[in-house]
Amino acid sequence: MKNVLKIAVVSAVLFLTAIAVSAQSALKIENELMVHVRAIKKYSAYGPIRDYDRLEKENTALKKKLLAYAKLQATLGYGFPKLSKEISISTSSDGKFRIYSWDTEEGGTMHSFDSVYQYKSNAGRVYSKSFSSDETDAGAFVSDIYTLSTASGPVYLARFSAILSTSLSYQSIDLFKIRGNVLDSRVKLIKTNEGLTHTLGFQYNFFSVVNRKERPIKLITYDAATRTIRLPVVIAADKDPAGRVTDRVIKYRFNGTYFVKVR
Repeated sequence: MKNVLKIAVVSAVLFLTAIAVSAQSALKIENELMVHVRAIKKYSAYGPIRDYDRLEKENTALKKKLLAYAKLQATLGYGFPKLSKEISISTSSDGKFRIYSWDTEEGGTMHSFDSVYQYKSNAGRVYSKSFSSDETDAGAFVSDIYTLSTASGPVYLARFSAILSTSLSYQSIDLFKIRGNVLDSRVKLIKTNEGLTHTLGFQYNFFSVVNRKERPIKLITYDAATRTIRLPVVIAADKDPAGRVTDRVIKYRFNGTYFVKVR
């Protein structure tokens, strides 16, 4: 009996030690990443000491290190209390999918964003990924990741927001799924009049919602209880070509197979 208790105590100590080591490692990683984030803020195109060469160097270093460290198990479960105040870190409710996104500070009225994706495979291994984009694509940041349970496993709904100019913004919700050790970024489960798609989005005039208190602005929402995506009706007119956000809502509800438009 004493031997059993001794083994249990030793196991508990080893487990707690492993947690402590992981936490220390993650904290060290966070401090290292913060060096680059602070440098990006320092040399920002929006600040007095703008330096585009240093900005490019620091953004490249931040992304490279995030891609490397996001492959570690310890980082997926770590909250990054300091880093999360400077960049957007969104995590799924099941803890298996996370997106790090940040303003590169290299833009003008059109802001430039970059992202690193982190996910856990069905076998328990952690991976990182960056999706290539066109040079003309300024990118977007992610403010939330919702989780939808389906018969074939969880599907993740990420809300993306882009700043295209002082007044013009864009928001979308995109579907992701982990298939084995691969992250599928084009999960076509949304049925529209044009066919199946993996995304719903729209551009809008930021000043039509500027008085909303929430930041970032969250125009697209997902109700997990009813499995419904809600997005506002946006009306473009001669006086407001960017699109005025209205109080009317469009709904897409998951019927077990697809998201379909409902009244």
